[in-house]
Amino acid sequence: MKLRISFPFFLSSLSLLLNGCMVGPDYERPQANVPKGWVSSPASPTQSLDSLQWWRTFQDPELIQLIQTAVTANQDIQVAIQQIEQYRLRLGLSENAFLPSLGATASGLKTKLSKGAPTTTATNIKLSDFKAGLNVAYEIDFWGGLRRGKEQALAQLTGKEAAHRTVLITVVSNVAKSYLTLLATSTKLRLTRQIAANTRRQSDLMEAQYRKGQVSLLDWERTRSHASAADKQVALLEQLYSQKTQALSLLLGGAPQQFYFSKDVQTLKRPALEGVLLPSALLRRRPDVLEAEQNLVAVNAEIGIQTASVLPSFNLTSFLGFQSPKLGSLVVPGTSTWQYGAVMTLPPFQGLSIFQAIEVSKAANKEGEHRYLKCVYTALHEVEDALTAYVKTGQQSEASQESSGALTSACALSEHRHQAGYIALSDLKTSEIQRDQAQMDAVDLHTQSLISAIDLYKTLGGGWEPPPSPSPSKPKLSNCPPDPKP
Repeated sequence: MKLRISFPFFLSSLSLLLNGCMVGPDYERPQANVPKGWVSSPASPTQSLDSLQWWRTFQDPELIQLIQTAVTANQDIQVAIQQIEQYRLRLGLSENAFLPSLGATASGLKTKLSKGAPTTTATNIKLSDFKAGLNVAYEIDFWGGLRRGKEQALAQLTGKEAAHRTVLITVVSNVAKSYLTLLATSTKLRLTRQIAANTRRQSDLMEAQYRKGQVSLLDWERTRSHASAADKQVALLEQLYSQKTQALSLLLGGAPQQFYFSKDVQTLKRPALEGVLLPSALLRRRPDVLEAEQNLVAVNAEIGIQTASVLPSFNLTSFLGFQSPKLGSLVVPGTSTWQYGAVMTLPPFQGLSIFQAIEVSKAANKEGEHRYLKCVYTALHEVEDALTAYVKTGQQSEASQESSGALTSACALSEHRHQAGYIALSDLKTSEIQRDQAQMDAVDLHTQSLISAIDLYKTLGGGWEPPPSPSPSKPKLSNCPPDPKP
């Protein structure tokens, strides 16, 4: 009776033998206590704000141009891109470990044997041996150490891609906030210059009236004080505008430059809050959460790598070439030679240190789990804070606009009453100061309400939709893990 083995069965059996097992724990995502909804959300989750290129919702061409410049020229973004390229090459190195190694050898050896050797004769005291050929070696990944190495390299690459997205979102949000702050400073500077010009004219008028004996020295000095205070505020705002301009130019990745924006920040409308991601979906959107998880995947794979390093390794070796006692007749018919075999190598014994490396990896894995959970809960709290800030700054801005309008009307009435002689100049000045301060507060609170929208987009991980995950063999720039389970 003959036992016949099919060729496909032979290949599958050989594949199982070569692959062997894979030591080390398989990755499992730590379970986080993720709520079903947001405490502070005033809207139903019907539309994801972060699925938009949110900076376009402000409908400001200058802002869009600044962000486009920063994305292509910011130095932090370029550093993140180069880090991705480094880890992409590291992944290629880990994949190359699965391929056989091919080498070429050539040797010439001349040996003089002792006359007392048992095999020595008068004709073989001196021997020559010349050899040249190709050798091939292949490491059998019996314990899965190479596969764990590839798993680790892929996780590290994916983590760097997530870090790149974090840098992108941070830079874009910082550019937008810097731009809005510049617009607010420009608006306040324009208002302050108008106040300074008006108070300076009033001071000149009061001086002329004082010299004619029409007003008191006290009224003139108060007007002079208001004019000097306005001039000081103009100089302060000019300094602040210059500093914020340089901060923006640094974000754009270039040398110091000046920007001149004439737009009133109060003309920009804040995007409406139509819907927010569910907390469970946030874990897929936030790149810092994705990075923390991929770091955990990498340290988890390290346990398998360290475990495989203390176990025997198996290699297949072969040689094909020529061998001859004379160099001149090395490559002639009849001098070919070949050799093949298997080698098992035990790791060098270093006491308990080889096992302590495994324990270190396990401890690092536990640390990574806690870091991941901290990142998840931090993200959830940041969104809650951003939602609250979005709602409350909007309410404050509306109340401030109403207060500014009321004080502007009250100041106009005070001026008429002063001209009619019903109130003193000091009362009019008090009304003007209250009006001016209310206008400044309205600008600040409106800017804060706009920035709160940017912070909300940022905490939601918004700006870019992550594309589907590519195959592990050819990871792309925006490789992301599958959707996490709450």
